[in-house]
Amino acid sequence: MIAKMKNDINDRKLFTSIVVFAAIFVIAVVSIIGITVFGGNTLTSPIPTEVVLNGKTYTNANPFVILEIVPQEGLGELGYMVGGNSMPILASDIQKISDGTKKTTVLDAWKDCVGCITGIWDRTKYSDNGLTIEGFADRNLFANSVFGNSNMRDKILVKTVAANAATKEMVDSAEMVYINPGYHSTKFYEAYNLMAQNTSSNNKLSKKYNSVNTDSNKATFSQYNISAEVALEIYIRSEEHGLSVVYDNSQTVWSNTSQSDNYSKLGQLLLSIEPDTFVTEYASQSVSNIYSGTKGSIGVYNSVLQIKRNSANVNWDSYMFVENNTPQYPYFNGGTRNTIYLNDNVLSYSGYNLMDMIFLNGGSKTTDYNGGTYLGTDFDIARSLYGLNANGELSYTSMTRYIIGDFPAEGEFDKINVLEIEPSAAYQYNNYAGAVKIAKYFGYNANIMTEANWTNYVNVKSIASNGFNGMNEDLSEIYDLVIIGSNNPTGYLKTSTIYSKMGELLKIQSNSKYARLSGNDLTAKSVGKLTNYAKTGKPMILSGALYYGDKTIDSSANIYNLSITKLSVQIYNGNSSTKKISTKNIMKEPSGDDSYRYLTKMVKPVITVDSKFKMIYNGDTATATFDTSDLSDFTFSGMIGKTAKDYNLVLYFDKDSNGLFAPESTDDSNEVFLNQTIRTNQDGTFSVNIDLPETLRGYLAWKAVVKDPLTDLSSEDTGGIVIEVNSQDIKTVKLLQICPSNLDALTLNMSDVNGQFQKLFNSVKSVTGINLDVTLMTTRQYENMYKNGNNYTLGDYTKNNFLKNYTMVVVGFADTYGGDDVDNGNGALDNLYDYINKGNSVLFVHDTTTYHAYSDGASTSVFGVNWGYQLTKKFRFLIGMDRYGVSLNNNPTAYNQGNYIQGYTNDFMLRFGKDLNNNDYSMFGGVPSTYNQFITTNKVNRLNQGQITEFPYKTAQDLPIATTHAQYFQLDLEAHANVAEDVVVWYTIGSDNNSNIIYNYTGQDAVNNYYIYSKGNITYSGAGHSKVDGSQELKLFVNTVIRAILSGNSAPEIKVNNAALKSAGMYELFTRDNAKLPIIKFTASDLDLSKNTGKFESGLVYWDTDGNNAYNVGDIVIKTYDSTNPIMNAQENTIDLEDYYNYTYKGVTLRKYYSDNNVKIGFQVTDSANATGNATVSIFYRNLFELN
Repeated sequence: MIAKMKNDINDRKLFTSIVVFAAIFVIAVVSIIGITVFGGNTLTSPIPTEVVLNGKTYTNANPFVILEIVPQEGLGELGYMVGGNSMPILASDIQKISDGTKKTTVLDAWKDCVGCITGIWDRTKYSDNGLTIEGFADRNLFANSVFGNSNMRDKILVKTVAANAATKEMVDSAEMVYINPGYHSTKFYEAYNLMAQNTSSNNKLSKKYNSVNTDSNKATFSQYNISAEVALEIYIRSEEHGLSVVYDNSQTVWSNTSQSDNYSKLGQLLLSIEPDTFVTEYASQSVSNIYSGTKGSIGVYNSVLQIKRNSANVNWDSYMFVENNTPQYPYFNGGTRNTIYLNDNVLSYSGYNLMDMIFLNGGSKTTDYNGGTYLGTDFDIARSLYGLNANGELSYTSMTRYIIGDFPAEGEFDKINVLEIEPSAAYQYNNYAGAVKIAKYFGYNANIMTEANWTNYVNVKSIASNGFNGMNEDLSEIYDLVIIGSNNPTGYLKTSTIYSKMGELLKIQSNSKYARLSGNDLTAKSVGKLTNYAKTGKPMILSGALYYGDKTIDSSANIYNLSITKLSVQIYNGNSSTKKISTKNIMKEPSGDDSYRYLTKMVKPVITVDSKFKMIYNGDTATATFDTSDLSDFTFSGMIGKTAKDYNLVLYFDKDSNGLFAPESTDDSNEVFLNQTIRTNQDGTFSVNIDLPETLRGYLAWKAVVKDPLTDLSSEDTGGIVIEVNSQDIKTVKLLQICPSNLDALTLNMSDVNGQFQKLFNSVKSVTGINLDVTLMTTRQYENMYKNGNNYTLGDYTKNNFLKNYTMVVVGFADTYGGDDVDNGNGALDNLYDYINKGNSVLFVHDTTTYHAYSDGASTSVFGVNWGYQLTKKFRFLIGMDRYGVSLNNNPTAYNQGNYIQGYTNDFMLRFGKDLNNNDYSMFGGVPSTYNQFITTNKVNRLNQGQITEFPYKTAQDLPIATTHAQYFQLDLEAHANVAEDVVVWYTIGSDNNSNIIYNYTGQDAVNNYYIYSKGNITYSGAGHSKVDGSQELKLFVNTVIRAILSGNSAPEIKVNNAALKSAGMYELFTRDNAKLPIIKFTASDLDLSKNTGKFESGLVYWDTDGNNAYNVGDIVIKTYDSTNPIMNAQENTIDLEDYYNYTYKGVTLRKYYSDNNVKIGFQVTDSANATGNATVSIFYRNLFELN
């Protein structure tokens, strides 16, 4: 209300029966509004002229209408609570009775009716002239008792109608329908019959009063029943438009239901199946008032309300929806839920002649769960709202307040962070009008916003579904509301399916090759993120089409799993924890005259990390923020709230600069450096100490996540630090650029020391700690490295490994790779393949893959063998450009969608494809089908933030670039077992508002229009179509190269602690006892492993019998390490060689070799990326006087 009505859980307003309220009012008149309700100054208290309730505005002229359906009109009861002309006996008509004696008789009967409702029998309180109880007609007991104030007292109108006279139009004009199948006191119909006796003799009455027939069948729905059309209208409007329904099920027939008993059929619908599920399965679309869904239909056939499943009529009973004879959400035995039922905008109960006693006893301890099984009700949710414990009694007053939706207003407008996902770039909410809608959804006063200031109150990030697939944000830590829309105005998507797993089928080579557009489905990874967000209880709004999963949503698509039925089953039936979770936070997007619940902006803890841990820039260039001496005892500080409280704090450092912040583990992927419960100080401040590797230099991104253990809600803060680099810390990185043989086609020569790229790179080496040494090599020169007996064999990384001399490899730059390729006849590509799999850094750029190569199977060539063919065959899957895995196993069976080519980008398809009638095709109504003129652009847009966008140069959200276009293969954006292998898209190709208008319609598209992405130690840049010479693009490319270098796996290092280092990895140990082998102490360390818990995959200590400082065949293993006895990162290990003195080589013992000064011991460890670290120690016996 404004006074606001607030309901963060139940879907729409709900109401209760006259009997329920009668009992409540007996208690509430005194306890809530006090005896002064009938007198005193409160009657003249000012009330607002309008009240907003559940998204609608009510006034005296536009009241909240309650339709009371009873067997006969004279049995109506609810109106006496409201008074005035809401009563079945109109107040104005009583005054019109001319015969004083008859008028007194009617007045006495009316007082008895009101007494039954109010519990007030003192006739001195009644005023015959005004038909009030000291202001009853003005005061409105219903408004006071339900809403707790007088604001609605002149804005409620009850219309009572006989069941057989009810119409669809009456239902459509009501806000609530109350279905009362009987009567609770003879006084109601006795008074009404007195009015009927005066109807014929007094023609001035406003309506005709027909005497009530009190035969048992005629005073119930046994004789007078609602029509099939009305029953269906009540149910559909209840679920799809928010109509409140109160249903007394005391006369419901639960089995062998008569075809004409529409009252019972309505009850079975209300109680036997979750309403959202019913609409999805039987009523998500309609034609001529016949509704249909995924399982069947419902409609009125020859005046009979009938459900059809598989074209066969379904028998009406309480088990009609239960599968396998086992009731489980969302299908129930309705007859067992009839005592009392509370869910969304429906309240049902049984026993109209017993309810007085039940309500006078206080309340109910009914719960929503039986063990771990969800029962489909809202009792626990209502308890939570009113601060009751899980086993507390929920009073009927509280239930009534809950189902009406009378909750406190949000109060002061708190800024709302919103994520809007749409099928294309047709956004609805990232504007002033959209912000007003969002504010109203939360019950905030939107009038304080203007066109100029709305962004101060509502922050909306709008993204197309294919863009969302590439976002790497944690939704629950950032957003207060997620909206998934289905907006598709004229000019946008031409297909009738708004969200599709795959797009239209086109011909791409004459009549012999067919392929599909990408579609705009969400990845399974994206659906998982949204599902996890929903489980937090934070608000989510789904479009009506998605909510019910109607025909505009591809039922085979991943996004279909977000329809409310699919999502609810997964959440309720898949909840293995003891935590009781709900889908009441998920709302159907309101439209038209829909009522809707107000959403709640859930209060999450807010963490603000101190500013010294944020990036500092000199212009757009990063500067150092921490000294190396700070690392060993790194203090991290900030503020959480403003009081002392316990929180869980998790601190991540993004070691590989992929922006993903991997979860805690004992292998190289671990990026959690702190995970503990902390208690803030009295002012909310905190500080924690972390032991960071002392060898860290340059940029390090962090993310701090704080969770409130009481609510499980969390939030995050992110940033980056730059660790000072001393001149002696600067490392030279040897980089190999493999370019086309036609050097004239080269669009960027990275080896040019006088070029702008080298200048920009070198100008920041004091903060990056990296100096580049670039070797430019053409494809032919690179191939020649493997000739003349230098063949490389895939998998054998020890022989003819030319690339071991380089820290990083770049493949490019030229449009269509200069018409070139790399031949793998002697293993040149195999070497690069193994190089990547060993965790080394590789950067592929524009057009190093080609549409000519499709897969390794029968469809390897689409347009004939041409540039980049061998590169594409070898690396398409490895570098993340094979969404469906068609280049593996010669088996293109992507999603079993058909025998056609799969995985080409929309850009490629629209350039080379034709529709099945051989015409040019366009995805969007607003884009001409002559697509070739729209393919290039000079603008890219940032999608994610991380090192590539922040260090060493700060790059813009929208960046000008040299002319380029999209690539040929869709990205695989699904999740991988190792999160470090997930693809992260940093920039996407966008519109520069010139000729490439298609990007205005697609929005950001990480699947098709990627410009820069990373995948583990692989990085891709879309630069290279044209000369790369713009300052902003080159700075972005410097960042990209830095990212590629940092992404490489850090190889383990081994230090022999009690020996002297002679050269890299080689130590010497001198002893004075030639009779006993020494003890050796060594430590293995890896920057990628946690310092305290990190474990190496394997390790060994060996006798290096051939003395070549490497383990190979013939060397003798002294000790092995594995997962059962692992080598721990940065922890000292001890091995006593005397324990192995009798190991022999060529018949001679280890001790003998030692005494002859001829022993070398080797150490080797392997990390999870298969990188190895090695060291050897030569042991010498020396007499005491010979040690020097």
